[in-house]
Amino acid sequence: MTEGENKAKRYAAIKNRLALIEPLYVLFFLAALQTSGVSRNIKFFSFNISSNFYGAVIIYAILFSLIYYAAMFCLNLYRGFIVEHNFGLSNQTMSDWLKEEVKKGILSLIMFIIFIEFLYLFMFNSPEFWWIFMAMGSILFTIILAKIFPILILPLFFKFEKIGDNELGKKLTQLAARCGIKILDIFKVQLSAKTKKANAALVGIGKTRRVLLGDTLIKDYSSDEIEVVLAHELAHHKLGHMWKLLSFSALSTVAVFFFVNLLSTRITGILNVEAIEDLTAFPSILFIISLFGVFLNPLQNTFSRRLESAADMLSLKMTRLPDAFISCMDKLSKQNLSDPNPSKFIETVLYDHPPVSRRIKMAEEFKNIK
Repeated sequence: MTEGENKAKRYAAIKNRLALIEPLYVLFFLAALQTSGVSRNIKFFSFNISSNFYGAVIIYAILFSLIYYAAMFCLNLYRGFIVEHNFGLSNQTMSDWLKEEVKKGILSLIMFIIFIEFLYLFMFNSPEFWWIFMAMGSILFTIILAKIFPILILPLFFKFEKIGDNELGKKLTQLAARCGIKILDIFKVQLSAKTKKANAALVGIGKTRRVLLGDTLIKDYSSDEIEVVLAHELAHHKLGHMWKLLSFSALSTVAVFFFVNLLSTRITGILNVEAIEDLTAFPSILFIISLFGVFLNPLQNTFSRRLESAADMLSLKMTRLPDAFISCMDKLSKQNLSDPNPSKFIETVLYDHPPVSRRIKMAEEFKNIK
């Protein structure tokens, strides 16, 4: 094993352990908040400040979030800053990282307040069917979020520059036209301000859909390698993968709120509260949602890996550049310190993309039969 491979293995091992520990830590945190009486105390404090129920819910949400952020801070610091610097992947200063965390925290708090307000609005006004309204509302919110994400949220964290009529821009535009795909806006993202990693993504829906290419990718990769990356993202667009993922998310959302409603009687009995809409029981609701996510995640990752494999195959067919695909995957793996051969367990539980070794094998097989 080379020094680079050993470094990637060590990095992946740390990131994998953290990814496995985090959901268990969140479940423990929610259980502790519920059983210790902290949630009940937060509720009483909130109602002492505001006599209006929905005003008290906002106060509860703010206090709950502050406690959650405090509990998660050390884990986020270690994972997002210390580990990245230890392996030479981060370009952020501590000040920059903290500013970004504050932005994330504020955005998360806004969305959390929207979530909890509508949750109790539906619970009080429709005790029997609240879970249906909540599921439908969550699905609608997810679609709206996907729509505004590239134009309102991403610009808060990254600088963008539209790839215009330069040589690369023309080549990428010709690729889209050649493949019969409606031209999408292509943007260069200033990833290098934060990381040494390279990446690309398809984001947005409808008129906000666009392809993002990291400046670290554009700088260090050949035009053929960039072409296969773009082809992969265009393949997602052509195959309708964004809507397939949203549909999977929608089904999952309906299922999780159904189970929360199904278990509501048991929750109220265990906690000795009159009804599930008692704010005291809120950590238990999140506990069920989080636990459902733990079991759903491997299934979601399996679905995502299949979509990624389909996009890889279509990108190979569109470009006919298997050698560029192979070299690109190899460079991305080394640059991002990806483990090319994770265990089957790690792949199933944590990987939403196929391992690099399998993606390269697909390209080699395509090369032999094309």
